[in-house]
Amino acid sequence: MIIGGSIKLEKQQQLSPSWKSGKKHSALEFYIKEIDPEQEMSRTSFTNRAIVAGENVQEEWKTVRDELAKLKIPQGISTPTAMQINVEEANRPLFDKIKADMACSLGLNVVQTQYMMQLLWMNYLLYLQQKVQQVGIKKDASDLSGPDMVKRLVQILLLDRESDAPIIERIKSNLKEWEG
Repeated sequence: MIIGGSIKLEKQQQLSPSWKSGKKHSALEFYIKEIDPEQEMSRTSFTNRAIVAGENVQEEWKTVRDELAKLKIPQGISTPTAMQINVEEANRPLFDKIKADMACSLGLNVVQTQYMMQLLWMNYLLYLQQKVQQVGIKKDASDLSGPDMVKRLVQILLLDRESDAPIIERIKSNLKEWEG
């Protein structure tokens, strides 16, 4: 019966890992909640999203580790004594795979839960930052509204730079063509 209890406890820890938290955990949670577009912002929810985002990292955990070392801790951030999450049943195999990938990539025999969460959350933060940057990059001319076009046209004309001369000439010819 004791053996059964031990196995049950081990499974329970895998489903609901808890760890002693540190400033990096608090900072990562703060930064993630700042830019994560999802409505559900509980620690468990964003960690499960982080598990999915960490699926294909495999050998790149060293890069994530290096970025974690550069993490700036915001002033005045509170740090709870301990943290806990619940891994969704669908994410359990992926959670175990990520832990094994981290150990292999970083050359560790054991990846402690505390460190695993820091790496997992750092990777998710990097993923979110990349998504935010891509949103700004993917705008093309067809997405410009009327006021945006006017703003840019006025800016080009007011700056009156020599490098804009060919653009101004194209705009003039397009306007003449439209009029004609």
